[in-house]
Amino acid sequence: MFEKEIAAYEQLRTVYQQEIGDKLSSEQYTERNQVLFSAYTLSLELTPKRPNA
Repeated sequence: MFEKEIAAYEQLRTVYQQEIGDKLSSEQYTERNQVLFSAYTLSLELTPKRPNA
């Protein structure tokens, strides 16, 4: 189940790691991920709830 999606994710994650992650120091990488996670969490909080259908 979801094998294609997992494979696609892993491919994108590998490219991200090579293009961005490997060029950052460990501290920079951690800080960047914290910022991205915070932005994602905030977007979920601000997304209007859909009424029950």
